[in-house]
Amino acid sequence: SSLTSIEIPSGVTSIGDWAFYDCSSLTSIEIPSGVTSIGYSAFRDCSSLTSIEIPSGVTSIGDWAFSGCSSLTSIVVESGNTVYDSRDNCNAIIETATNTLIVGCQNTVIPNTVSFIGEGAFEGCSSLTSIEIPSGVTSIGNYAFYGCSSLTSIEIPSGVTSIGDWAFSGCSSLTSIVVESGNTVYDSRDNCNAIIETATNTLIVGCQNTVIPNTVSFIGEDAFSDCSSLTSIEIPSGVTSIGDYAFYDCSSLTSIEFGENSQLTSIGYDAFVGCYSLTSIDFGENSQLTFIGEYAFYDCSSLTSIEIPSGVTSIGDDAFSYCSSLTSIYCYAETVPETSQYAFFGCPSNMVIYVPAQSVNDYNVTSPWKNYTIISLSCVVTASANPEDAGVITGTGEYTLNDTVTLTATPNEGYKFVSWTENGNVISNEAQYLFMATKNRYLVANFEDTTSPEQPGDEPEDSDVPAKPKNLVAEALNATTIILEWDAVKNAKSYNVYQDGDLIDNIKGVVYKANDLDADTEYCFTVAAVNEAGKSAKSKEACATTAPDAVAELTSSFRIYPNPANDKLYIEAETEIKEIVVYDIYGKTQKLKNSETQKLRNSIDVTNLTAGVYFIRLVTNDGVITKQFVKN
Repeated sequence: SSLTSIEIPSGVTSIGDWAFYDCSSLTSIEIPSGVTSIGYSAFRDCSSLTSIEIPSGVTSIGDWAFSGCSSLTSIVVESGNTVYDSRDNCNAIIETATNTLIVGCQNTVIPNTVSFIGEGAFEGCSSLTSIEIPSGVTSIGNYAFYGCSSLTSIEIPSGVTSIGDWAFSGCSSLTSIVVESGNTVYDSRDNCNAIIETATNTLIVGCQNTVIPNTVSFIGEDAFSDCSSLTSIEIPSGVTSIGDYAFYDCSSLTSIEFGENSQLTSIGYDAFVGCYSLTSIDFGENSQLTFIGEYAFYDCSSLTSIEIPSGVTSIGDDAFSYCSSLTSIYCYAETVPETSQYAFFGCPSNMVIYVPAQSVNDYNVTSPWKNYTIISLSCVVTASANPEDAGVITGTGEYTLNDTVTLTATPNEGYKFVSWTENGNVISNEAQYLFMATKNRYLVANFEDTTSPEQPGDEPEDSDVPAKPKNLVAEALNATTIILEWDAVKNAKSYNVYQDGDLIDNIKGVVYKANDLDADTEYCFTVAAVNEAGKSAKSKEACATTAPDAVAELTSSFRIYPNPANDKLYIEAETEIKEIVVYDIYGKTQKLKNSETQKLRNSIDVTNLTAGVYFIRLVTNDGVITKQFVKN
């Protein structure tokens, strides 16, 4: 690349293939008169070369011989050459017999006698800003204007009947594309700033200002390839396929909008490779998409989420590889799409894939899906009243992910609503509680007895002191937390919670979470009911031992699925399972039959459990861990 000049000996008759390839500092060269042949890519990417003269004896010039010579301003073919010419001082090389322009530059003026623009004729001519294609031209070859990054407009004459692949790819400054009226093969209908193959309604060339007409059925191969100034595009509902390389390396593309009821069925190979600015993709409601091709979204490094429609049956190799920011996939396909283990290669290990509830188990056992966190696209919201007969709750059930949930607590006669709690924490004081369904949740609506209201100045009788709480249960959730639950006392206004004999809190609910405890330590608790008349005797003591520190490591290797469960719940761990205990929110152990028992994998039959929230405690050689699951 540091070669600036060279003198070719006069005895040389042939310049071979790739002879001066990428000599980017070469500014001039004199080709001896005895040269008869210039090989394939001989001067390719000599980006500082400003002029070239082809001797009269040259009878063969290989393809791409001067491609990428972006500084060329002068091209001359010596008079007397019987194979090539540069007629009318056109600054180009023309194959005389066929009237094919095979090499052009930034100063080329295409003569009216030219019929064909050859393959790669202006390839890499990044200084070309405008070109007029004469009316006599009928064919534009493959890669003819590839990489002409300063070209701003193009008009295709009515006589052009053939445009090759990648002919205008990489023309990133194109803002205007027009096909002359009367062309029987191509059109630019509706002032769309694109070239459309009329018979097939295929858009074959687009630019940053393209508006795809509703009548287009196909987006052709490399239609927008290397269009680095394209920032957004709307794909009409009638488009049924996106071809290979269609949006390849559209590095500024941030959004793609698909029309409602999109008829798109396939996305081709490498279709969106290198769309580094693309952040999310939604194929729209009622999409007909069935196939996503190999490398389709490869290296879309800003892509954070994508929705895969329900009809998708096949995803090609490496379709989403190296989408390094992809954290969530919403896959609506009930049947796991066929794909290879490399479909998500290089994606974040903490990526979450949301799938239909009935398919969670299938995804959890299928590669590569099983390598990521699989979560149901639906959430189960359950709730109960405290006391049990104090009120009615509406709004529970199964919800689609991100739907709005409205829970309403209506008190029965003699009660009033107090609060909503979750895991012992007050989350709302409003009887109507709205939230977004993002996970399975179990809530408690707390009510207060109003049948014997105190009157100002009245002194309570000793008989009004609440009874002692019953059925206190303590259960360790992890190494630092123990949860307590007990039966509500009818006339209690609140409850004192005692830890190892010391008062630690006063709460209104009947669920309490003791946090910030030491690992692998036994704690004992009691509770007492409180009202205006006084407090009850303490309940019977309940003790629990927090999990050892090793439970943190155990958590990552302990998996239950499907969650929510209908009939079977599967439990897997990377260490031997010694004991499994299932209990309800009141601490009552459930007697369940093990359907399958192995050292590392178990399944239990939950068919007979009533719908609601349960806890499962797993004891292994490494420690104890408790998780929550929902029974549908």
